[in-house]
Amino acid sequence: MRYILFITVLLLSLRAVGQDKLAIQVFNAETKTPLEGVVLKFTTINKMLLSDGEGKILVPGYTGEYTIEIGHIGFEKVLVKVSLPLKVGLKIYLTPVVKLLDEVQVHTGYQTLPKERSTGSFTTLDNKLLAQQVGSNIVSRLEAISSGLIVDRSTNGGGRLMIRGLSSIQGPKAPLIILDNFPYEGDISNINPNDVENITILKDASASSIWGARAGNGVVVITSKNGRFNSKVKIDANINTSFSQSPDLSRLKQITSADYIDNEIFLFSKGFYQSQINNSQQPALSPIVELLLKKKTERYRVWQLKQKLNG
Repeated sequence: MRYILFITVLLLSLRAVGQDKLAIQVFNAETKTPLEGVVLKFTTINKMLLSDGEGKILVPGYTGEYTIEIGHIGFEKVLVKVSLPLKVGLKIYLTPVVKLLDEVQVHTGYQTLPKERSTGSFTTLDNKLLAQQVGSNIVSRLEAISSGLIVDRSTNGGGRLMIRGLSSIQGPKAPLIILDNFPYEGDISNINPNDVENITILKDASASSIWGARAGNGVVVITSKNGRFNSKVKIDANINTSFSQSPDLSRLKQITSADYIDNEIFLFSKGFYQSQINNSQQPALSPIVELLLKKKTERYRVWQLKQKLNG
């Protein structure tokens, strides 16, 4: 008889527990469809539950007042106070969270366009990317971080910008620089890279439709930092430090006069100075080259005179 009574009490308690496990259904507030994989967390008990394919969550047979947190990826979390055991099922609606990605703005100099509406080939560099590079000027920071942009240091120690290689033979090779919507005629190295907000590099013929023939070598559009209406005061500090060994002027290796003259004669015989000699702007030549050129001209005149006498 005792065993029968014990089994009866046990069945009644299991039935009571089963009644306590009433379902909490979770739905999408927009589509009204049940959500699968919703996480239910008790704030006072280290217990987490997951919903099934129908959005149902079976609550354990706890008793008392609890605050449960219901959340799902892509939805806002909801805090609900419940009194367990539940007498009726709960229906909870979660609102989707809408997050917009930051749009990439392309600055052409005349207008600012989203990336999706812009045509042609371009590269956009923000201030954070420029600040990651080490360099005292903007040319050294642009080097090796933008595709299609080349820094030529063979003819200019400070570096000369070229977009997509050599564009012309006799004409100018430097791209057009636009600083705050106006053409910049000065040296780009004089622009403080810490004052730059972003840089857009226009690489193809679509830039010519905006800036004309001057954009044939590409366009570098630079937008500097400026104040905004009702914005708070913001101060940025950036320190660049470089170290170099002090030269010892007493130990500098200098070429002798005889070796210098021999070197000039060798280069002259190989036509190294021919482009400077034929240059219409008449650049300055060394005294050795001037003497060699004068001697070559006299020999040519003597040869012409002999040809006339023999003819």
